[in-house]
Amino acid sequence: MTFERYDPDGFDHTRMPGYALDIPSEPEELIQRLSRLFPAYSNRIRQFVNDVEKTSAGLKILAPPVKPIELLQHPGEVVCTVQYLNSTLQDVFDKFQLPQAAQTLLALQWPDFLLPPNQLSFYAWVALFKGYQAGAFYPTQHFEHVINSLVKVIESNGGQVLLNHEVTNFRLTDRRAIATI
Repeated sequence: MTFERYDPDGFDHTRMPGYALDIPSEPEELIQRLSRLFPAYSNRIRQFVNDVEKTSAGLKILAPPVKPIELLQHPGEVVCTVQYLNSTLQDVFDKFQLPQAAQTLLALQWPDFLLPPNQLSFYAWVALFKGYQAGAFYPTQHFEHVINSLVKVIESNGGQVLLNHEVTNFRLTDRRAIATI
């Protein structure tokens, strides 16, 4: 099974009437592209993207197991992250007073969460967004091939795939995970 990397120069193509944005992997390029679309908001865009970067770094530092030395070495990232503890994506858009069109272009991944920006955790959005920026991949063949390949491996090793059953528990043996249905 092989995978292809989404184009780092534009892994997502966001469109709306009057605006088009190909979202790049590089944060500085994203700032430049958004600033060309919304020149009056260049400083706010830069601040927003910088906080996305700091929050992403801070989430990694604050993830268990927390290492106190990391907290001390990266106070800016930690403080930035903690300030958004209960924030939605909309809260952060509002903080930086980004124009509605820029918000829309940046939030067009909402189907991944099925939540609008005013209900979507800023942390969840940052994790997805930065994950794509770090390198997103899709199967060379259709995703169905991925599923069928996993089923084949399970069955060729003596396992079963049972559809329409509720799993109520797992237990691990030396080489197997056994589900209770």
